[in-house]
Order: sequence, then C-alpha cells, then structure tokens
Amino acid sequence: MKLAAAIAAMMLAAGSAQAQPGFQRPTQTLQEMAARRGVVASSYAPGAIVYAGSFPDAFDVRPEEPNPYPRMRISSDSEFKVRHAIDAEASRLFHAENWTALEDMADRLRTRDRLTPVGDFKLEAFYEVFRFCHCKHPEEVSAWEARAERYRQAFPQSPTPLLIKTSFMIDDAWWDLQRGPGGSTVRGLAYRTGIDAAGKLMADNWDIVSQDRQAFAVLGVLTVSSEASRPVFDKLIDQIADKAPEYTPAWTSAITYLSRQWGDDPQLVERIARRAALGKGDEAEGLYARLLHHAWTLAGDDGFFRRAGVDRRLLRNSALSFLSQHPDMPNFVMMAEIACSLQDWEMAEPLIARMQVLAVPSYADFPQYTACRRDIYSYRHPAG
Repeated sequence: MKLAAAIAAMMLAAGSAQAQPGFQRPTQTLQEMAARRGVVASSYAPGAIVYAGSFPDAFDVRPEEPNPYPRMRISSDSEFKVRHAIDAEASRLFHAENWTALEDMADRLRTRDRLTPVGDFKLEAFYEVFRFCHCKHPEEVSAWEARAERYRQAFPQSPTPLLIKTSFMIDDAWWDLQRGPGGSTVRGLAYRTGIDAAGKLMADNWDIVSQDRQAFAVLGVLTVSSEASRPVFDKLIDQIADKAPEYTPAWTSAITYLSRQWGDDPQLVERIARRAALGKGDEAEGLYARLLHHAWTLAGDDGFFRRAGVDRRLLRNSALSFLSQHPDMPNFVMMAEIACSLQDWEMAEPLIARMQVLAVPSYADFPQYTACRRDIYSYRHPAG
C-alpha cells in the first residue's frame, strides 16, 4: 500500500474511533533565555513583580482603560522540571520494560494530567522521548525497536506502543535519507521504503492508534512525507477538527508540514487557525493566536500576518483567552510578538505594559521588545 493511499484510508476509517483528551515546544526558563544571549538575569520567585528602572519610553495603562490581560506570572523552572520528569519517567519505564506502568502514565497524560505550566500538552512531551532515537542513542536503536515490539505484544490494543514504533520507523527513514549508505538515489529509496512502512503500520491499525490524539500529529508528518494531494491534506484537517479539536500538536504538525506545493499560502494557514478556534474544549479559543504565531515563526516574515489577512478582533480575543488560562511570561512574549509585528498598538500596548515591569534584559529572546515599546510610546506621545 502506498503511503498516500494509506493516509487516505486512515482518515476515512476514523469515524468510529473515540479520540481521547489530550502540546508545543519546550520553553526555557528566564535564566536560561538570558544566558543564551550572555545576559545576567536574577532569579525571580513565581508571581514576583520587579519594576524596571526609569526609561524615557516607559508608559502606564490609562486608568480609564483597565488592562484586559491577567497579571503576568514570572516563569520559574517548573516548566523545565515537568518536562524533565516526563522524560525521566518514560525512559526509565520503557527501558525497564514496565509496560503496565508505562500504559498508566500515557493514560494519565491523555486524560487527567494534560497540560504543562505554560499550557502545552504533556502527551506530546511523552512521545518526544521516543523521537529522534538515532540522535539520542545511535548504538541502541535496534534495542529500542525490539522493546517497542515487546510492548506492543504485551498491549496489542493500546495505541501507545504503535505510536512509539511509528516514531522509530520515521526516525529510521530520515536517518537513511540523511546519513545512510550509498548515493542520493539509494538513500531516497530507503527513505521512501521506511516512510511507506510507517504509513502502512498506522493504516493497518488505525482503529487502535486513532484512540490517541497524538496519531493526528504523526499523520501530519506522514502527509508531507507522502507528498499528499491537497484533497488528502484537507481531509487531514477535517479529521483533526473532528477528532482532536483542541490538541495543539495535531494542528501545528499540519501547519509545519504543509506541502511545498501550497505551503507558501498564509491565507490557508489563517483559515486553518480560524477553524481550530471554532472547536470544542477549553484550549480551542486560544488556538487562533497560537497557530498563527507558530506559522509566523516558520515563515520568518513580518509581512506574514498582513498577507494572511488576520482578523484582528478574533486575534485579540484568542490571545486574551489563551493568556487568561496560561498567564506565563513566555506566552505574553508570544502574543506581544504578534501584536508588534502587526503594529496593532491597541493589542500591543496592554501586553507590553504588563511586561515592562521587568528589566529589558529579561527579554533576551524577544529582540523586538525595546523597539515595540518605543513605538507604542511614540504612538501615545506624538511629536509636536
């Protein structure tokens, strides 16, 4: 079975599967962010307020216009600790072949203990442990794969070992393409064979793997790898909206792996983000802003939001929903980056006002911060 056909089969077969409740990139602590730029940052207790020194471009929120956003939490190292704990526990249980405990852990992250402090899905952090196996332990790849098969034999109706094994197969295929023996033709054939095998494994067991929302994130990877047609991609979006409506990794995977034939269409991204925001679940409303930010970081283009035709009212409401639930500093940075890039000062001003209580070096990973604050000040205090 060719991969494109396998993907189509998976999408069509998903009607009766029950998706389970359910992520994004690791967030760095304030100290780590600063260290990357050679900046010294003090250690702030969670919830602390540290007022910046006197700057000529500082401004206050007008009393008659209360700040719509919640108080910003100062990031502690809890996000890193949560992710490290997931990595350590999953790795220990997998290598000890304690399949029952690993099953319990995966179920807990799907259903009850779902989100990290910044609002990312812990389930994706769990599966990240089993991605890029070659990069982590190249000498142990075969042993990892053998363990995954034994896990599957112990729990044949569980989606977890199937998704772990699929991750290994995709990793193997990418390894063959980039570093395998032979010339480019041989490596390309080995890659295609590996990707087809991963797609077939998913397709043959779709009724099982689709019980886990991570299956739709993996499907995004396989969709681009198969160079799927636009109708197949559209079907993927339909399935995410139906079966994993608030699961951020599924949406970001689809956007990350947009086919190169239509991947430069920012208006398509806006339509996907709009559809995601209409879904069910507490996290859905915030997806419009989160997904547009994700696409903007991939594009690396400040004209992206204008070309996408972003709905500013919807964007502001989405940002407010997201920050009301997860008012951590990295999330304020994300939303302020959007507002500053759009030069939407009505959105940017209350965000920057919340953020300027910290010293400028705190925003080592937000190079636009100072310029944006000055632009807002100039907008508020026009010359003459």
